[in-house]
Amino acid sequence: MKTLLAVLALCALAYTKNCPELIEEITQENINDVNTGEMLYKHILALVTVYKGPIGSENVYDLYYHEYYDVKGTGAPLVQRDYQSLKTDCGLELEDDTEYYLGCKTENSDCKFLKPLDELTPEEEKLLNEQ
Repeated sequence: MKTLLAVLALCALAYTKNCPELIEEITQENINDVNTGEMLYKHILALVTVYKGPIGSENVYDLYYHEYYDVKGTGAPLVQRDYQSLKTDCGLELEDDTEYYLGCKTENSDCKFLKPLDELTPEEEKLLNEQ
């Protein structure tokens, strides 16, 4: 029973960690939060398109990956996903059929931030291109 509770607690922790923040400005601090410098994990910046979940599954956003960007010192993930789901109960209001930059700490999980592509400033583009 204790083992089952421990497993459930770890699942709940993993689930809650994948709630990125919708940010107004991408800063070096945001990117540093993605890149811990640990080579054990692959840290990512990616361009994704967000869609509301399939009919009958309104509690999910579907994220489709278009591009991965290297984060200094770690490189892009070895296994690059094309798709992932994000629960809508994170409190995020994302636009359907919209491109976002996504920053995650560990290969497509523990995501830290989202920023709409069409709201990117020239300074943010420069910062992302330096990565």
